[in-house]
Amino acid sequence: MLYYLICTRTTDCIKIYLYLKNKYDWKKKTNEYYSFTNAEILSALGYSDNYNGNASARIQCILDSFMREGVIKWASYTEMIGSNTAPKKRLLFVATGLNELATVE
Repeated sequence: MLYYLICTRTTDCIKIYLYLKNKYDWKKKTNEYYSFTNAEILSALGYSDNYNGNASARIQCILDSFMREGVIKWASYTEMIGSNTAPKKRLLFVATGLNELATVE
């Protein structure tokens, strides 16, 4: 899977995949799902909080393409934090091999 991504994607795509794969494996050991935000991904990539909105849109495009191809699968939900709502994604699946891409619906 990693070789496929190295050949077909940018370094940010590879970093996002590895970050989410690591978090997915960590939570899977305790039968839990990992939840994340786009802001968390931006931070993991080393972008500052005041980075322009294009970076956030780019992250969403990468996540959407991963979802369409079956590389990762997530479910969106909203979490209440005090009186505010925060959009989050629950990571349900991360492919580890090319043979898994066709099995994701």
